[in-house]
Amino acid sequence: MELQSDEMCEFWAGLLLGFLFGVIGNILANHYQDLRAQFRAHAKAKRLVGTWRAYNMHGRLVDSTPMEGGGLTVIRAKAHWWSAESNVLDVSSQDSSDGRHHSGPLVIDPVCSRLATRILIYDAPTPDEVVEQRIIISHDSKTLYVFYVLATFGLPAYRLAHVLCKVEGSDIMVNRGNTHTWLLLECSRWASLYCRGSGNSGLQVRSDFSRHVPQNDRGRPDSLPSAGLLLR
Repeated sequence: MELQSDEMCEFWAGLLLGFLFGVIGNILANHYQDLRAQFRAHAKAKRLVGTWRAYNMHGRLVDSTPMEGGGLTVIRAKAHWWSAESNVLDVSSQDSSDGRHHSGPLVIDPVCSRLATRILIYDAPTPDEVVEQRIIISHDSKTLYVFYVLATFGLPAYRLAHVLCKVEGSDIMVNRGNTHTWLLLECSRWASLYCRGSGNSGLQVRSDFSRHVPQNDRGRPDSLPSAGLLLR
C-alpha cells in the first residue's frame, strides 16, 4: 500500500513539474524573437554611449574646430537589454554659449540601425523650444550626421546640418557614471586650448579632430560622403 502511495506521489510530482516546464518553455518560445530583437537593439544602442562633440558642416566638409556655443553631448543607453525601449537612448547637453540645458530621446530605427530620430527639448525658461532631428550613423558608430527635420516656429538660427564626433574613451566614463567629472575635464581642457593663443590652438584642435575624420596623405580631413552614400 505504501509503495503504491509513493508511486502516485511521484506521478503527480512529475506531472506538475512537466506542466510548469511546459508553460515556461511555451512562454520563452513565444517571446524568443522579441527578446532576441531587444538584445540586438540594445547592443547597437550601447555603441553610441559616450560623450560627443559638435562640428559644423559646410557642404560636404566638416569644420576642424568645434561648433561655437555648442556644449558636449552625453548619450546613455537603457540599463537592461530586455527593456521594451532597448533601442531608445537618453541624450542630454548644455549650450556653452548661454548655459541652457536640453535633453530628449534618440530612437534607433528598428529596421535600419544606421538611421535614428532625436527629439530635442530645452528646459526652462524656454520649454516650448523643441526640435526634431534625423540622424545618420556612420559605419563605425563614431560619427553622427545630424539633419534638422522640424523646429519650433521662428528659430532661424538652427543650421541645416552638423556632425557629432565621439570623444574617444568617453563610453567607459559614461558607463561608470562619471559623466559630470568627464564634462568638467573636457571643458577645462578645451578652455586651456583656446587660451594658448590662436597660433597653436587651431593646430591642436585639428589634431584632436583628426581621430574622428578620415585623413588624406597630407594629414588633412577628407571630404565627407553625402547622406546617400552613407546608406550603402
